[in-house]
Amino acid sequence: MRMMRIHLLLWQATVLLRGFCFLRQETFSFIRQARSSKKMIKMLTTTTQAPIGIERDQYWVMQGPRNENFKPVRVHYSVSKGTTSSQAPIVFLHGFGVGEFHWENNQAAIAIATGRTCYALDWIGQGRSWPDESDGLSVGAKIWQYQLIQFLEQVVQERAVLVGNSLGGFIATFVAASRPDLVAGVGLLNATPFWGFVSRNFPFWNAQLPAPRTAFLLGSTWFNALRNERTVRSLLKQVYATPDSLDDQLVQRIIQAAQSEKGPDIFTSIIFNPPPADPFDTALQTAYFDHGVPFALIYGKDDPWVTTLWGQRAFRRLQQTVPYYELTPAGHCVHHETPLATNFCLCDWLDSLFHQGKSAVVASSLGVGESRVIEELDGRKITVTHVDGQPRTLIEWTAKLIWR
Repeated sequence: MRMMRIHLLLWQATVLLRGFCFLRQETFSFIRQARSSKKMIKMLTTTTQAPIGIERDQYWVMQGPRNENFKPVRVHYSVSKGTTSSQAPIVFLHGFGVGEFHWENNQAAIAIATGRTCYALDWIGQGRSWPDESDGLSVGAKIWQYQLIQFLEQVVQERAVLVGNSLGGFIATFVAASRPDLVAGVGLLNATPFWGFVSRNFPFWNAQLPAPRTAFLLGSTWFNALRNERTVRSLLKQVYATPDSLDDQLVQRIIQAAQSEKGPDIFTSIIFNPPPADPFDTALQTAYFDHGVPFALIYGKDDPWVTTLWGQRAFRRLQQTVPYYELTPAGHCVHHETPLATNFCLCDWLDSLFHQGKSAVVASSLGVGESRVIEELDGRKITVTHVDGQPRTLIEWTAKLIWR
């Protein structure tokens, strides 16, 4: 437990110093419909046609909980319409500091490949979901869970598959544990196993805006440093397994997403908001074992933040009964750095899952231990392996012994 706490502290210190996880933007190409799901998966790895559309500029007004006094917030999302109503829709959930655009290389492709309607949501205080008035608002894991539940109830209006990267996977897991009636499955893409910059409520302030002067000074200074162009470029190089693929357009788009005048206030509330009462492991096991929510793990092997230790830990908590795909070279935001390889994994899981039942390990087109090489549109070759989750290095073996 001592080593685990040290690792957690080091990870949190890294997050505090590096800040947002930002990623590059690239255009995804159109994928023609295929008659069988296996052909769809193959096409996701070979297509070179023109992009299909995503309906952006979609807004939904979220009312706050009855016991919290803040004004309604206009939440931005996008949608790619599916061709069938018999399949559960998908809601893509981005990581901290970006927005729904982060999924543009996956959203439309998965919609046309599977026939499912696919949504992508901006968290409050990120992307284009900024409040006009922030007083009374407390932004953190609690409000993001509430936001997702309200979105599923009021916009999606049926059980959906949640696919989340980093923070998105974290929130999806807690919603699956608390409202399994709204969740048909959860795909975790390098999900952060914990969230929160402080361990409990800060003395004299509960993170509800407006912030005290001292807290705001700290939060705004930090926020302005994080959205600096030099910082953004540095962070991108940290989380990308292939930093040569970064470009100026990506950097500018990320900076633009953080230009709201409410940014410093919201960020201050975020960093002083405590984490959920229950740990991630508890929510994960509650959703899977108590409520029967299906899971899949899709992890970039070269992630410097959520390393392979955390993917293996989640796999063991699920008693090694879910599909676990490992991609390399791929970093923290695997879906955006390696979209075709990630789309292959998602389609493989969805196809096998909804035809064979909750455990899709045997039904997957990749047997445990088998690999496939997927070529991205820029020529990079990504190895996708259906791993068994067993430790391979001394550090991984040590973590397994400590985290039994």
